[in-house]
Amino acid sequence: KAKGELLEQLENAGNVGEEMYYQAVDQVAAKYSKISGVAQSEVDDMAAELKKQWKVVNKGLVKAKKLVR
Repeated sequence: KAKGELLEQLENAGNVGEEMYYQAVDQVAAKYSKISGVAQSEVDDMAAELKKQWKVVNKGLVKAKKLVR
């Protein structure tokens, strides 16, 4: 669910760079850290995993932009 929310934020942002992606991950992680029943370690692990996926996400964004043009 968090990954979907992250992708939604990126779609709305338009031109996305690595720094903006990391900020979006941090925003989603902050939201999930406030939910009861979710351990902070799980949120930290999720955020770290999403940040590792930047290159894959960036390739997808570049490909999507080419299809739109």
